[in-house]
Amino acid sequence: LTAARGFLGCASLHAGTQPHTIYKKCIDHLQGRANFRSVIANSIVASGEGGSGFNVPEELRRRIPHGTLYLWPLMCMHWAFSITAVYNRSLLAPLLVESQTIDEMYTVLRQLRNKLHKEGKLQKVEMLPAPAM
Repeated sequence: LTAARGFLGCASLHAGTQPHTIYKKCIDHLQGRANFRSVIANSIVASGEGGSGFNVPEELRRRIPHGTLYLWPLMCMHWAFSITAVYNRSLLAPLLVESQTIDEMYTVLRQLRNKLHKEGKLQKVEMLPAPAM
């Protein structure tokens, strides 16, 4: 993507930085008007404030049982890419572009997986390292 000029940069939302302050103010503003707390948004804020491991942010303790959310240090990084460059590089996007529903998308993906399996080209899923509990 970088060679295709598709990588547009990244921003870190670490505590004490202007991006983190702006992001947190936006989240606080939105949550002040909503009846729920965003797991993703609050995980990003908590990660930027140094949260890690199975430490569930206070704002989420009513929604997330202990041991089910793992905070990674990179959660507070936002990466930007040209959608055109990503599309042009993607093997899946051209197959899915005509899908009108989620069910249609899943049908296309199942057909592709079956085809790759029959051809012996289906790769095993790579998992991130599991955190120690």
